[in-house]
Amino acid sequence: MLREMFYGKPKKFQFDVEVSIVMLILLCYSIFSFSMTIYFLNSQPVYGFFFAIYVVASSLPPLLPTVFIVSEGISAERLLRKRVAVTDPHRILMAGKVRVAFFDKTGTLTEQGLDFHSVVVTTATAATAATATGTATVSDSTTTTTKVKFDEPTKVPTGAIARGMGVCHGLKQIIQEGQVTLLGNAIDRKMFEVTRFTLQSGYGTTADVVLDAATGQRWAILKQFDFDTKRKTQSVIVQSLAADGGGSSSGSGGEENNNVVYIYTKGTGEALKTICLPETIPSNFDEAVSVSAKSGVYQISMGLRRVVVGDGNGDGGDGETSMTLAQLLTCTRDEIETALTFVGFINFTNPMKAQTPAVIQQLKDGDIRTVMISGDHVLTALYIARLSGMVHAESRVYVGKHYDTASHTVHWVDEETGQPVTLPSWTQLQQLDNPVELAFIGH
Repeated sequence: MLREMFYGKPKKFQFDVEVSIVMLILLCYSIFSFSMTIYFLNSQPVYGFFFAIYVVASSLPPLLPTVFIVSEGISAERLLRKRVAVTDPHRILMAGKVRVAFFDKTGTLTEQGLDFHSVVVTTATAATAATATGTATVSDSTTTTTKVKFDEPTKVPTGAIARGMGVCHGLKQIIQEGQVTLLGNAIDRKMFEVTRFTLQSGYGTTADVVLDAATGQRWAILKQFDFDTKRKTQSVIVQSLAADGGGSSSGSGGEENNNVVYIYTKGTGEALKTICLPETIPSNFDEAVSVSAKSGVYQISMGLRRVVVGDGNGDGGDGETSMTLAQLLTCTRDEIETALTFVGFINFTNPMKAQTPAVIQQLKDGDIRTVMISGDHVLTALYIARLSGMVHAESRVYVGKHYDTASHTVHWVDEETGQPVTLPSWTQLQQLDNPVELAFIGH
């Protein structure tokens, strides 16, 4: 982006082509006028020559190119007074032809970076239901099922989701002038800081180690899978180490031991839902994602899988997977990111900049249409669009969620109800009392 801004390739506009044509016409006209002046004033050659020069200067002003440059310089100075820096004054001419302005959301319309809001974890409860045996002589039996539900949001992460926040990232620790600094994604840094864990970066073949100073538990990060924009997930493989000071690393309930390896995966709700075991996902999962997105909450989902490091016979007991450590580290990403247990949500907020509504209104007053392009959930983007005035508060929004390649049509749903709708024609849109805005989901 910086290279494009400072060393971008020169762009030729229609104005540049037209100026060249006009200059050529003026040159031809000047040659013709010079010839005619010399021809008609041939009786006075000296007078005729200087008069012909005057005619050429009148039709082809030598200061014309200078006027273009001076006007661009004056415009650049005026913009600078309004705190708008111009790196290429020639592009000022293009600014007057802008009819649509595209904005990113995070860091442009909203503040740079995210603020931690809360975590929401799941709890499995046993439900007992009576089932008839079908005979009168045998008493009815009972069936115990497990029901997964969301707990109330909390600002203090604990347990599995805290460990996931502490290890599932791509951070590195460096020491500059005696101060410890974490390098990496801003969201990863914010998430890691909430856990109050400590990262000890490894060197060469030495693994990074995450330390929970409160309990003495340590986890070695054996392998990392960076965030993939197509999969919308990021994963790590970690192993529990012996606690500092030689103490037990059992943690709560004896969950930690050295022969258990953990796979933590984080990503979007839609991505995690497809790779987590269905029985570990609450029934109101989609509703929870939708409600959070409509409230402007940036949400990260977390999943977990336990792998018992053993002889690789495939059975680790209690439904866990067993394999050798070497087998696990050579598994593909598809084999790693599967059969996860859904852990919960990590919620962040991204407040809108105070000056955003005024800027959007200025663009609308200048008859410039505003469009948002964001990688966040479509409902989160719509929340900021309404808050900033980009989308009118009373506007209906149709979301294009699926493109049918066979029929070359877009399937539209109403943002509020989630019900399928048919996109009105242009004539019908103009006759509607409330304006309709369109939002597309790209895949």
